[in-house]
Amino acid sequence: MPASYFGEKQPWQKELIQQQVADIAHNYFKRGRVELDNDCHWVMFHEFNLPDAWRQANPGRNFVPMLLIFPDQYPHLPPNGFFLPNSLRNPYSDSFYRGSYQDEERPAQSSGWEWYASYEALRDWSPAGDVIRAILEQLADPFE
Repeated sequence: MPASYFGEKQPWQKELIQQQVADIAHNYFKRGRVELDNDCHWVMFHEFNLPDAWRQANPGRNFVPMLLIFPDQYPHLPPNGFFLPNSLRNPYSDSFYRGSYQDEERPAQSSGWEWYASYEALRDWSPAGDVIRAILEQLADPFE
């Protein structure tokens, strides 16, 4: 089933996304602001804690914003990657699909974001899966 974005989400989907974002914020982003849009299309974590290799490749940048966009089919389909500021240097340049994701409905590329996708990070996806944990693991060691 191909993913679509920015359509109408069902009330149960919105409730699930709101609960999961609240859990993620509590477990990973205690000091930073988390912004979820009213329609549950996207969430921005304003102070994403970069893993060590990313910090070393980007001196002085320990925390950056991270953006996730939820597909209309969530939770049956996971987010298709994630967005980080396009000013970051990727220490594992060959380990991610990245760059501009060609989709008219994704405004992030034109506003200073870089799209990163790693199908390895989400290969064990399940609706109850923890997408942030998967992203953190992949960012920390993309070759595992």
